[in-house]
Amino acid sequence: MGLNMCKVQLDCLEVVKLLLDPTRVCSSLSLVRAIDFCRRKCWVTEIVWILHDANKPTDSLAKSVSSSHLDVSILEEPPDYLRPMLAKDISVSLC
Repeated sequence: MGLNMCKVQLDCLEVVKLLLDPTRVCSSLSLVRAIDFCRRKCWVTEIVWILHDANKPTDSLAKSVSSSHLDVSILEEPPDYLRPMLAKDISVSLC
C-alpha cells in the first residue's frame, strides 16, 4: 500500500523557505534533498513551519534515533520518556 500524503513540520524557517521556493535548483542540505525526493514521487506534501518550542516532543524523538536508521517506524504508543512532554503539550493546548 504505502504512503502518498505527508505533512512535513519543520522548526527551521530557512529550510521551509528553501522547500517552498519554486526557483531553487538544488540544495546542498540532505534534509531538503530527502523531502524533495519524496515530493517528486508524486507525494502530496504540506510544508508547515512551527515554532521550536512547540516541537520539543518531536525534536526529542528524532534525536533518540540513530542517524543511520532510515527505516520508517510506526509507534503504537509514545516512549515513556516522551509522556511528560506530551502531557505538558496537551495541557497547554487546552488553555
